[in-house]
Amino acid sequence: MARTGIKFTFKGFDELVEKIQNAGGSIDGAVNDCMTESAQIMQDELKASMRKTKVASSLISRMPPPSVEWNGNTCTAEVGYEKGKYDPKNLSDGYKAVFLNYGTPRITPRKFIVMAKKKASRQIKKQQEKTLTEILEGLKK
Repeated sequence: MARTGIKFTFKGFDELVEKIQNAGGSIDGAVNDCMTESAQIMQDELKASMRKTKVASSLISRMPPPSVEWNGNTCTAEVGYEKGKYDPKNLSDGYKAVFLNYGTPRITPRKFIVMAKKKASRQIKKQQEKTLTEILEGLKK
């Protein structure tokens, strides 16, 4: 059985596509700024939650700064420790944080990650809304 195609003719899209292409650089910049600020918000909340649950200040101070990376059109931010390879005789800071957060048979879970995510989510959402508004304003010009 043959399918019948439906044809659409869009008018006025050329102008919108041109505006989007012209705004491409500013969109990428706005997204990068938003991701950088969002990652910093998450890092600040994570450190605050770790202090609140009495994680050693030496471990907190060794947390690396957040990073933002682009892979094609995808932007990601990373916050926290790298776990690395597991060595029970020489635990990385990442594994120490995981064990403190989730607990072990001998360590009560502190759950600072979920606390930080909850607290940071509203602030990050506001940052994302602000960025989207800026992008949309750029398209109106």
